[in-house]
Amino acid sequence: MKSWNLLENCHHHGMVIPLFSLRSEKSCGIGEIPDLLPILDLLKDVGMDILQLLPLKDSDIDPSPYNPISSCALNPAYLGLASLPYSKDELSDLQKLNSTPTVDWKKVREAKQRWLKSYLHRFGEEFEKEREYEEFVQSSSWLEPYCQFRAPLQRETRLTQYLLYKQMREVKKRADELGILLMGDIPIFLSRRSVDVKSNPELFRKDGDAGVPPDAFNPNGQNWGFPIYDWDAIEADNYRIWQERLQYAQNFYHLFRIDHIVGFFRVFTFPRSGSKAHYVPKRRTKWLPEGEKILNKLTSLTDMLPVGEDLGTIPDGVRPCMKKLSIAGTKVMRWERDWKGDKSFTPIDEYEPLSLTTVSTHDTTLLPAWYLRETRNAKNLCKALGIKWEKKLTTQTHFDLLKASHQTSSLFHVNLLNEYLSLGNPPPFERINLPGVVNETNWCYRYPYTVEELLELDNLKLHIKELLR
Repeated sequence: MKSWNLLENCHHHGMVIPLFSLRSEKSCGIGEIPDLLPILDLLKDVGMDILQLLPLKDSDIDPSPYNPISSCALNPAYLGLASLPYSKDELSDLQKLNSTPTVDWKKVREAKQRWLKSYLHRFGEEFEKEREYEEFVQSSSWLEPYCQFRAPLQRETRLTQYLLYKQMREVKKRADELGILLMGDIPIFLSRRSVDVKSNPELFRKDGDAGVPPDAFNPNGQNWGFPIYDWDAIEADNYRIWQERLQYAQNFYHLFRIDHIVGFFRVFTFPRSGSKAHYVPKRRTKWLPEGEKILNKLTSLTDMLPVGEDLGTIPDGVRPCMKKLSIAGTKVMRWERDWKGDKSFTPIDEYEPLSLTTVSTHDTTLLPAWYLRETRNAKNLCKALGIKWEKKLTTQTHFDLLKASHQTSSLFHVNLLNEYLSLGNPPPFERINLPGVVNETNWCYRYPYTVEELLELDNLKLHIKELLR
């Protein structure tokens, strides 16, 4: 069971950043790992101590970070080429990819792969001589299956993963020096074509795809197409697949977000046979003991502290179970209401302390868009918070709502960087992902500023400092 004692003496504030949304003067078409170093300095400057990242796992050319082809391997697109040692080819052509309005994942991956092939052909042996390289290879049991999966790029892939590892370790080292906590995101599911499924087919059920049941937004539910786990087989294998995953992640993170935590209790499954969709396990009496057993085991496999994404329709008993296991929950202010009663908003000083408060997620609209679209709910939330409501969102009301998210009784208070950037100049319909659809804009969002420009936004720094005061 995890101990939160070292963190409970004060509240912790921070921001969520999709790495792909960043770009610097040196990066090549997408945010790169070294771009996080100045972001850490920005956080320190404004008094924040949490940086939450979306998943960084290799998803090939699929822009969705929640569809990884490996549970451990990092995405080569995030490798900072300009930060690599030794002489290297000119990067100006790759850096031109920064000018596209959104991230062109396919072009970025292909261009970087070509550049790395040449670079590693010349300098790969220099890295292979490093003691840290040998230690990395020996300690990464997932690496060889992944390299074989990526053949014929085995040597290049192995070296690329080593370089990604080194750059992420440098970010972690810098975060430790500044007293900033890094939170990684662990997707619950894996792509059906992932190396994990190919290498360990016995650990996955073959009779259905994971998804979510019908709701007000998706009358037919959502079939995500992910294979579901065979937890009995995983238990018999001593949870090896998850142990590898979590222990590798703790090289980079202090905390980890457990994506779709309800899926560890039960998964809505679309049978491949064409029969009616149902939950697995089918019997409700198994949901809580099954989830508790799995999560108790998984959290024991790592020193990282867990934060559960417990949003959506959550069965009774799940949140008490999370509290019992010392797993923090997530509080999205617009959804914290008495849903079984009069639908009133929950007072922010009554939030469960072991939780994370936010005003939005990567799957929702930003606060300004919600305010304009859901006028009645926005009015009621303002009333519950003692904030002046006006039909048009003013800068002051916007500021007060954001400030409230930093004043709840939660231990953590973390919002998307987009939310702070929108203060005073709201882009009302800007979003990172629209769930349940595949389109050209999901997971391709760029910030309107480079990293260097972000560091010069004095109003942004001033606003955040005032929000935390």
